[in-house]
Formats: sequence, C-alpha cells, structure tokens
Amino acid sequence: MGKHRLYLPEGEVHLWHFQTHHSQDSQEPSLSCLDEQEYQRYQRYLSPVKRHQFAWGRTMLKEVLARYLANPAENIRLFYTEGQKPFLKGDLSFNLSHAGPHILIGVARHPIGVDIQDEENLQVKHVWQGLSVAEQQQIPQEDLFRYWVLKEALWKADNQQSDPAPLLDAIAAYQLQSPHPFSFLLEYWYAGYCSPLPNIHLGWVVQHPHPVCKLNGRLLEFNSRESSAYQLQEVLSSPEGTYDQLFSVH
Repeated sequence: MGKHRLYLPEGEVHLWHFQTHHSQDSQEPSLSCLDEQEYQRYQRYLSPVKRHQFAWGRTMLKEVLARYLANPAENIRLFYTEGQKPFLKGDLSFNLSHAGPHILIGVARHPIGVDIQDEENLQVKHVWQGLSVAEQQQIPQEDLFRYWVLKEALWKADNQQSDPAPLLDAIAAYQLQSPHPFSFLLEYWYAGYCSPLPNIHLGWVVQHPHPVCKLNGRLLEFNSRESSAYQLQEVLSSPEGTYDQLFSVH
C-alpha cells in the first residue's frame, strides 16, 4: 500500500470511523507501533477483548496521525497530560474513542473531543445512572445516547466543563429530530452529532465556530430545517471499514 499524506486545513475536522472484530479468531494488528510504555500497558490487560481494543486503537490512531505528519507510524510518539490524556507536540489535536469493535478518531487544528457509543454494548440503565437528577428530568430515554456522546465529547475536549446546564439548554431544540444529524454552537465550542449506522452514535466537539466536518474523507453537509435541526445531505455508503479501504479513496 502506497503511503500518501493527508492535509488538514485550519478550519476542518476529520473524523475516522473504523470497525474491528472481537472474535477468538481475530488477528491482532502489528504491535510495532506501540512504544515500550504502551506495550507494557497492552500486556497488563487481562481481558483479550481489552487487549484487542487497545492494540487496534493505538495502531489505527498512529497510522492516521502518520498520514498527517508524513512520518512512519512507528516513529509517532505520544505525550501525556497529568490526567493521562495523550497529545502531540505541535498544532495537531486529536481524540480517540472506543465502543466495542468501533473506533472513532477525530483530528483538528483546535482542541477536540469525540465519543462513539454502540447501543448493543452499553446498557441504558448504566448510562441513566450516570446522569444527574437534572439531566434525567430533561433528557428523554430515546435521546439518551445522542446526549451522552455529546456530553462525553465535550468533557474530553474540555474537562473543566462539569456543569450540564449549557449542553442541556443547547440540545433541547434537537431532541425530537432523531435520527437526523445536527450541530450547534455551545459558547466557543462547535458540537456535532450523527448516526452513520443503526444503533451507532457519534458525537464531536471542537473549539472552532464553523468547521468543515468530514467523516472517512467524505464531506458532512448539514442543511437547516424549519425545526432548526440539520439533515445529512450525503448518506455514507460504507462508513465503517478497514484502514486500507478507507484511505484508498483519497
């Protein structure tokens, strides 16, 4: 496979959604992308599923970042905040989320948080128990996952954001629009949501007022509706796939 570079303009957000398989016959990716600390963390996982998830997540993350940095994935070194959040030196920001076999990676020139949830791998009652009383009173259960991915993405982008009130107020206008995608501004954050596959929920938050958003290299266009919600113009024919399949379209 020929390596080619990906370019990220200042005002764009690139989202990459991959799907792996967690069967006993599933092959692990090459561990050559893992540094010594990451490899030790990989070995500490007792669950084969967790090891599989971590190995694929780190491998896909570094392979994606390598395309933007024009540097081999094996040479990508991640640094960590005091809270153990990985980051790169420079102006390239990224965030990673797992949900069962699904991996979501967000890349931008500004602080970004992403979250992905699979309804088959997360019980509603567990999510519901993680909400405050105010959240439980304002969020209908049928909108729970859409709210949850945005809440998680916002916290990952800005972990100082602990008050749910601004997000609750902002999302109120979109609660009856499922399954349509939507986006909105939350102070100085741009928040977006879409569901590319049944029961799969994607949320992202970036510190940019009006970014151009792409999912697996394809433009996400949102059209305003009377309800102020947004509708995805282009239906992605195959939003999940292998690394080779996705990057071959560029």
